[in-house]
Amino acid sequence: MNDNEEIIDWLKNSKTVVMLGIGGVGMRALAAWLKANGKTVIGADVDWNFIKDDQRVEAYKLWPEDEIARHWQKAELVICSDAIPQQHPLRAVAVKEEKTVLSYAQALGAISRQYFTIAIAGTHGKSSTTALLANIFIDAGLDPTVIVGASVPGWPQGNARIGQGKYLIAEADEYMNHFLELAPRMIVLTSIDFDHPDWFNSVDDVADSMRKFTGLLPGGGKLIIGGDVWDKYGDKLGKRELATVVSWPQAHLDLQLTGEHMQRNAWLAITAAKEFTVAEDKARRAVEKFAGLGRRLETIGYWQGMEIISDYGHHPRELEATWQGFNEAHSYKKVLVVFEPHTAERLTSFFNDFVRVLADMSAGVLITPVYQARETSGQGKTSRDLYEKLRGVKKDVRLLKDWEKLPDTLKQLAGDYDILLAFTAGKLDQKLRKLK
Repeated sequence: MNDNEEIIDWLKNSKTVVMLGIGGVGMRALAAWLKANGKTVIGADVDWNFIKDDQRVEAYKLWPEDEIARHWQKAELVICSDAIPQQHPLRAVAVKEEKTVLSYAQALGAISRQYFTIAIAGTHGKSSTTALLANIFIDAGLDPTVIVGASVPGWPQGNARIGQGKYLIAEADEYMNHFLELAPRMIVLTSIDFDHPDWFNSVDDVADSMRKFTGLLPGGGKLIIGGDVWDKYGDKLGKRELATVVSWPQAHLDLQLTGEHMQRNAWLAITAAKEFTVAEDKARRAVEKFAGLGRRLETIGYWQGMEIISDYGHHPRELEATWQGFNEAHSYKKVLVVFEPHTAERLTSFFNDFVRVLADMSAGVLITPVYQARETSGQGKTSRDLYEKLRGVKKDVRLLKDWEKLPDTLKQLAGDYDILLAFTAGKLDQKLRKLK
């Protein structure tokens, strides 16, 4: 029996599963799948306050991390998010007790082998394209199971959908080559760009990882890819005989999602759906009625006269593309952009691009403290560095020195702006939702 078959057996035979780091969006999607397949799921996370407020908590029993060890005697399987290092105390206990320990990527890979898996990969646009294709499949009656990296309004499990059909539509994460655990029968590749500088060294390094991923496609598999990406990286990717290249521009779609990048994501989804005999006109209707994802230009409320909009953008290319579509729809409004840099390594690697993109926005800019995700060194560019550089080329820019001052700072600025647009893949989104 090979490793993949063993992991599948562990998933099938384990009745109680402990999930460490269940606050991760992928982990919660996996919890929903496990619950739907008859498992008792016990979840833990250090960010207790955030997780206990999760409206989808019914998928798992939840305990604070410092208490969970008392509740997992019956657990045969432990699944860990990326945030749980090898030396984590609870992980060490699991190993000592000879429990089976899997990463999130390994567990998702085992699940993918139980379906016809359509994997959505790319540096940008994965979540949106996954949700768009899922919407087409649902509308066409194909009843897919879906795992996506953002919350989808109307789905009871938020970022997961448990279907009865044979298809799994899954967001495929390139970070640390996690997607190499999957068993895709089709890959939709949205983009190739340099990101995750704590793992990749260059865009060529990212492209090489994508080549390894497309190499997992079996004979008869399919690669759906945009013409711009194919022109740059097709020779490196190979799989020419399996590739369907989508040329640009395509006809304009009447989407509820703004921006040229969303038009391209939608056409990739439509092209993929054609491979499953979904007529183009039916697919177009499905994407045009899709209302969007959580934290993707999501209006989360109104405060002090401002509309508060949250977006997950954390890479300069994403900020630029999102602003292009947003500004077209709101060019007559006064906008305050609140930017939360996501990791010091990303800010350092793309520092000049962040300066350029933020300076080009016809908006005021407020820069918050850096969100530290995986780094431990604390080295690199800071929010103050970005502020100092930006104020040399832009007049309306401010620095938030600490989070406690956020409500008062925004209250002082509210009268000058109609919209607050937050770019946040960290804690800013939660703080904005708590404004009263």
